[in-house]
Amino acid sequence: MIERMDCKIIKRKNELITNVNNYQSQIEIRKNSLIQESYTKDTLNTILQKLKVDIDKIHKGIKEYEIENEKVNKLYNKENFIEASIKEKVNSIYSKEKKQEIVITV
Repeated sequence: MIERMDCKIIKRKNELITNVNNYQSQIEIRKNSLIQESYTKDTLNTILQKLKVDIDKIHKGIKEYEIENEKVNKLYNKENFIEASIKEKVNSIYSKEKKQEIVITV
C-alpha cells in the first residue's frame, strides 16, 4: 500500500514537473514573442518618425515653390501689363501716322 502511494506520489510529482516545464517553455515562447513585437513596434515607430520628417521637408519644399510661383506670376502679370501698354502706344502712334497720311494725300 505504501508502495502504491509512493508510486502515485512519484507519478504526480513527475506530472507536476512536466507541467512546470511546459509552463516555463510557454513563458519563454511568450517572452520571445513580446521581444519580437517590441522590436517590430520600435522599428515601425522609427520608420514613422523618418516619414514624418520627410513629409515635413516635402511640405517646406512645396511652400517654397508656391512662394516662388507667386513671385513669377506677379512678374508675369507685370510684364503683361507693360506689354499691353506698349501695344496701346504703338497702336496710338500707328493710328496718328495713318491720319497724317490721309491728310497729306488728300
